[in-house]
Amino acid sequence: MRPTASQRGFSFLEAVLAAAMLGIIASAVLAAIGTVWRWELTDRQRLGAAEVANRVMIAYIDDKTSLRDLPDTIIYDGARYRWSSNIERVSIRDEHPEERNDGAGTVVTIDVFDRMQAVTITAWVDDGSRAALSPGRTPTASVDRLINPLDFVSSDATERMLQDPEQLELLLRELVGADLQNPSAGSDSGDHDGRNRR
Repeated sequence: MRPTASQRGFSFLEAVLAAAMLGIIASAVLAAIGTVWRWELTDRQRLGAAEVANRVMIAYIDDKTSLRDLPDTIIYDGARYRWSSNIERVSIRDEHPEERNDGAGTVVTIDVFDRMQAVTITAWVDDGSRAALSPGRTPTASVDRLINPLDFVSSDATERMLQDPEQLELLLRELVGADLQNPSAGSDSGDHDGRNRR
């Protein structure tokens, strides 16, 4: 008795086609999982870079001379990060000086507006490649902050500053409006990691 269509098994060709389809589906699923995993890793490393940049920023705010003592690379959450700094003096222009007239026709100026610093700390993953020697090729994050150098963060920071002749010198330079560049610290803009310390 010949088997009917409903009783017939798979032919060899059908089995090969089914296996091929299953392989294609499995490879597509694995590729999607791999892509999602890489995105998640990149996001985690970018968050790590932001945390490193934030910690370097806090160190700078706490002690203006601390950047040169930090290592070139910082380990955080199992990854190695490089960092760089950029510090520039900025001026804040008063668009309505007449509102600060002292009543005698003299415009009152606020000197602190000319002493503000725009500080940018950039951190990025150092994966060991040559591309990782500068930011942008690996997961990167930057933290920007406008800082008043005459604003003392805490009593501890003030006490440390009063005990450190170099920090006192920097404070006096800020008070008299001298250039930000500290001759004893130098500028390392040519360093392999692109750091510009001031």
